[in-house]
Amino acid sequence: DMAIAPSASVSDPAYSNSWALPKIQAPAAWDAANGLGVTIAILDTGVDGSHPDLVANLVPGWNMFDNNADTSDVQGHGTSVSGAAAAVGNNGAGSAGVAWGAKIMPVRISGLDGYAYFSTIAQGVNWAADKGARVANISYSVSGSASVQSAANYMRSKGGVVVVAAG
Repeated sequence: DMAIAPSASVSDPAYSNSWALPKIQAPAAWDAANGLGVTIAILDTGVDGSHPDLVANLVPGWNMFDNNADTSDVQGHGTSVSGAAAAVGNNGAGSAGVAWGAKIMPVRISGLDGYAYFSTIAQGVNWAADKGARVANISYSVSGSASVQSAANYMRSKGGVVVVAAG
């Protein structure tokens, strides 16, 4: 017999409306880890830096498309992806991300129209790897790109992992 802690959960008001987190058994995974100490580079349309469920988890990123520090979201997609990955948990706002303890590194790779080039994506992966990201999430289908594959290999050589959109 021994005393054990309750299973990890979050108190965020919108969590009870979440379909995906219980479906993938995120609360069971949170007993082992919640992403604390991991930085996830979100290579996308940017991130809304003032979003109340993201701001506490943001670290500096880069706008690869315009080569500046403005990582503002130009389409809304990157903010949504960031929330799914690492929206802050137990902050009394919104819901929680799968890895709610992780940091979000916004890397804008798209133009205003949301389109991105393989070369810009590869530059973003390399930049994120050099800045310490452990995960690079690319919400674009990059199948067949040798430059993105090379960048992913570089990130792996630094102990990271690259995930891409499947469809």
